[in-house]
Amino acid sequence: MRLRVNEETKGAQVPWDTSRIAVPLVYFERAPDAQPPALAADRVTAMRSQPLRELSAQDAYAAAIERDTLQGYEDFLAAYSDDPLANRVRALLAARREALTWRHTCRIGTPDAYWSYLSRYPRGPHGDEARWQLDALAAAVEPPPSFVPIVYDVPPPPPAEIVYVDRPLLVFSDPVFGFVPPPPIVFLAPPPAYLVIPPPPPDGLFLLPVPVFVPVPVWINPPAYVVAPPVARPLARTASHCRGAQHRRTKHPRVMPYPAARGFPQ
Repeated sequence: MRLRVNEETKGAQVPWDTSRIAVPLVYFERAPDAQPPALAADRVTAMRSQPLRELSAQDAYAAAIERDTLQGYEDFLAAYSDDPLANRVRALLAARREALTWRHTCRIGTPDAYWSYLSRYPRGPHGDEARWQLDALAAAVEPPPSFVPIVYDVPPPPPAEIVYVDRPLLVFSDPVFGFVPPPPIVFLAPPPAYLVIPPPPPDGLFLLPVPVFVPVPVWINPPAYVVAPPVARPLARTASHCRGAQHRRTKHPRVMPYPAARGFPQ
C-alpha cells in the first residue's frame, strides 16, 4: 500500500503503519492456472532484501520506501548522498524520526515526556499538541530547572533534518524544498483492474400515456332488470307553513328578524 500511494501521489504522500502481525497476510491465494505476475517473485524478493548499495539509485529509493525504517533511509543516504533523490529521502527520514518520537511521547504521557519532545522539536508538527497536553495536565509550558529529559529509542535529529521538521506541517510537494519527482517503481505490480457495475440511468420526468377514448355504441342499453334509482325532489312550501311562520313572528314582537337587528329596514 505504501508504494502504491507513493506512486499515485507522485511522492506527495508516504503513509506509514505499524502492526503486530508476524506472518504474511494474504487475503486470496493465486490459482494454479492464474496469469503469471508481471515481475518474477525471486527478483522482487532479491530487490527487497539485498543491501541498497548493490541496487541502482531508483531501485534503492523504492526499496527504502517499501521498508520504511530509519535504517533503510540512512542506508540510502550513505550510498547515494549526492543523488537528486537524497533530499527527498532525508525529509522522509526526518518525518519518520519525528513521528516515532511523538509516539513514544504519547505512550508515556507525562509532563516530562512532553517537555522532552519540545526540547527536540520546539516548532515541530506536534508542538502545539504537546503544549495543549501540558495545559491539560496543569503543567507549565517551560520545564523546571530540575527537569530530566526522557530517554527515547531514536536518536535526536541531526542539523540536516531540522529544516524539514522545524515547521507545523511537512508537505513533500512544497516547492520550497524543490524535491525531484520520485521515479516509477519497477518492482511494483500494475494496479489491478476493478470491474465496477455502471451506475443506474438518471431519474427523469416521465408522463403516463393518454388513454384513447372509445365511444360507447348507441345500441348498448342496460339490462331490463336494472331499475334506475328514484330522484329525490325538494318538498313544496304550502300556505299553512307560511301562516305558521307569520304567527311565530307576531307572537314574539321583541325578537326582531336579523336584518332589523342590524339596522336595516324590513
